[in-house]
Formats: sequence, C-alpha cells, structure tokens
Amino acid sequence: MLIPAALLLVAAACGGPAEQETAADWATEVETRLVDESVDQTVVDCVLNVARVELGRNPLSEAATDELVTNCERARAVLDGDTDAVEPSTELAMTDQPFTFGDDPTLDALWAACEEGSGRSCDQLFAAAPLDSEYEEFGVTCGRRPELLHCGELDAESDE
Repeated sequence: MLIPAALLLVAAACGGPAEQETAADWATEVETRLVDESVDQTVVDCVLNVARVELGRNPLSEAATDELVTNCERARAVLDGDTDAVEPSTELAMTDQPFTFGDDPTLDALWAACEEGSGRSCDQLFAAAPLDSEYEEFGVTCGRRPELLHCGELDAESDE
C-alpha cells in the first residue's frame, strides 16, 4: 500500500528531537555498513537521499535498505548507460504487480506529474515502482529525459 507523499512528509516534519536523533543515528549506521560492504558512495548517497527525502522515512528496516541499494545500483547503471549490467527480473512475470501506465492509479498520478515536469514525482515514481517495470524506467529517466542526470533539475527549472 502506498502512503501519500504529503502524509509522509508531514509525519517526518513532526518528529521530535528524539526521532531526529534516531534518524541521524540510522543514517550514520547505514552509511558505515554500506561503505564497509564496498558499496559505491554514489549508491550510498542515493539510498540515504531516497529514504530521507523522497520517502520521508528513516530508519528503514535492513531489508528495505538493501532493496534501496539494489534500486540505486540499477539506477546508476541505467544512468551510466550500462544496461547490460542490469539483469531482467522474472519476478514481475509471476506476480500481479503493476507494470505500466494504467495499471495503478497512484503510480499513474506520479507518472503524469513526472511527465508534466515534477522531478520530485519522477523520483517518487522510481522509488515506489516495482522492479523492471515501465513505471520504474519512466521515473529513473526523469520522464524519458535523457539529458538530465538528476530529476531535481526539473524542479529547479520550474522555480526560475
């Protein structure tokens, strides 16, 4: 079940000092663990950013963190043009997960907002999309905008 991003952001903003300290401790522990596991620093930064900014949640479970590592590694490979490094998953073929526009109203709303130029929506779509789905591909490519490395650049353009 997807929780609306606004609700997550409000909940994160309402956290008291103890929750913020826990979040900082979590981020430090995760960064240390991933660096010790030889995870590339750009992937570590991606994991922490998605958890903290895009999902508005931390700490995350170790399983959720590991899933973010996988997603961030795949995103880095796609952005670097190394699509051979990304093995197709057979997981979607055996599940009823949404795959493309029209399959899920929440993901469709993020897709539409991303297409209209919301970088934040592109990042949220990528984070929420099932692996190897067209939703994931659309989000990670900032709405099929190959000239962008970071979807946040879309939001910066609209602020000008």
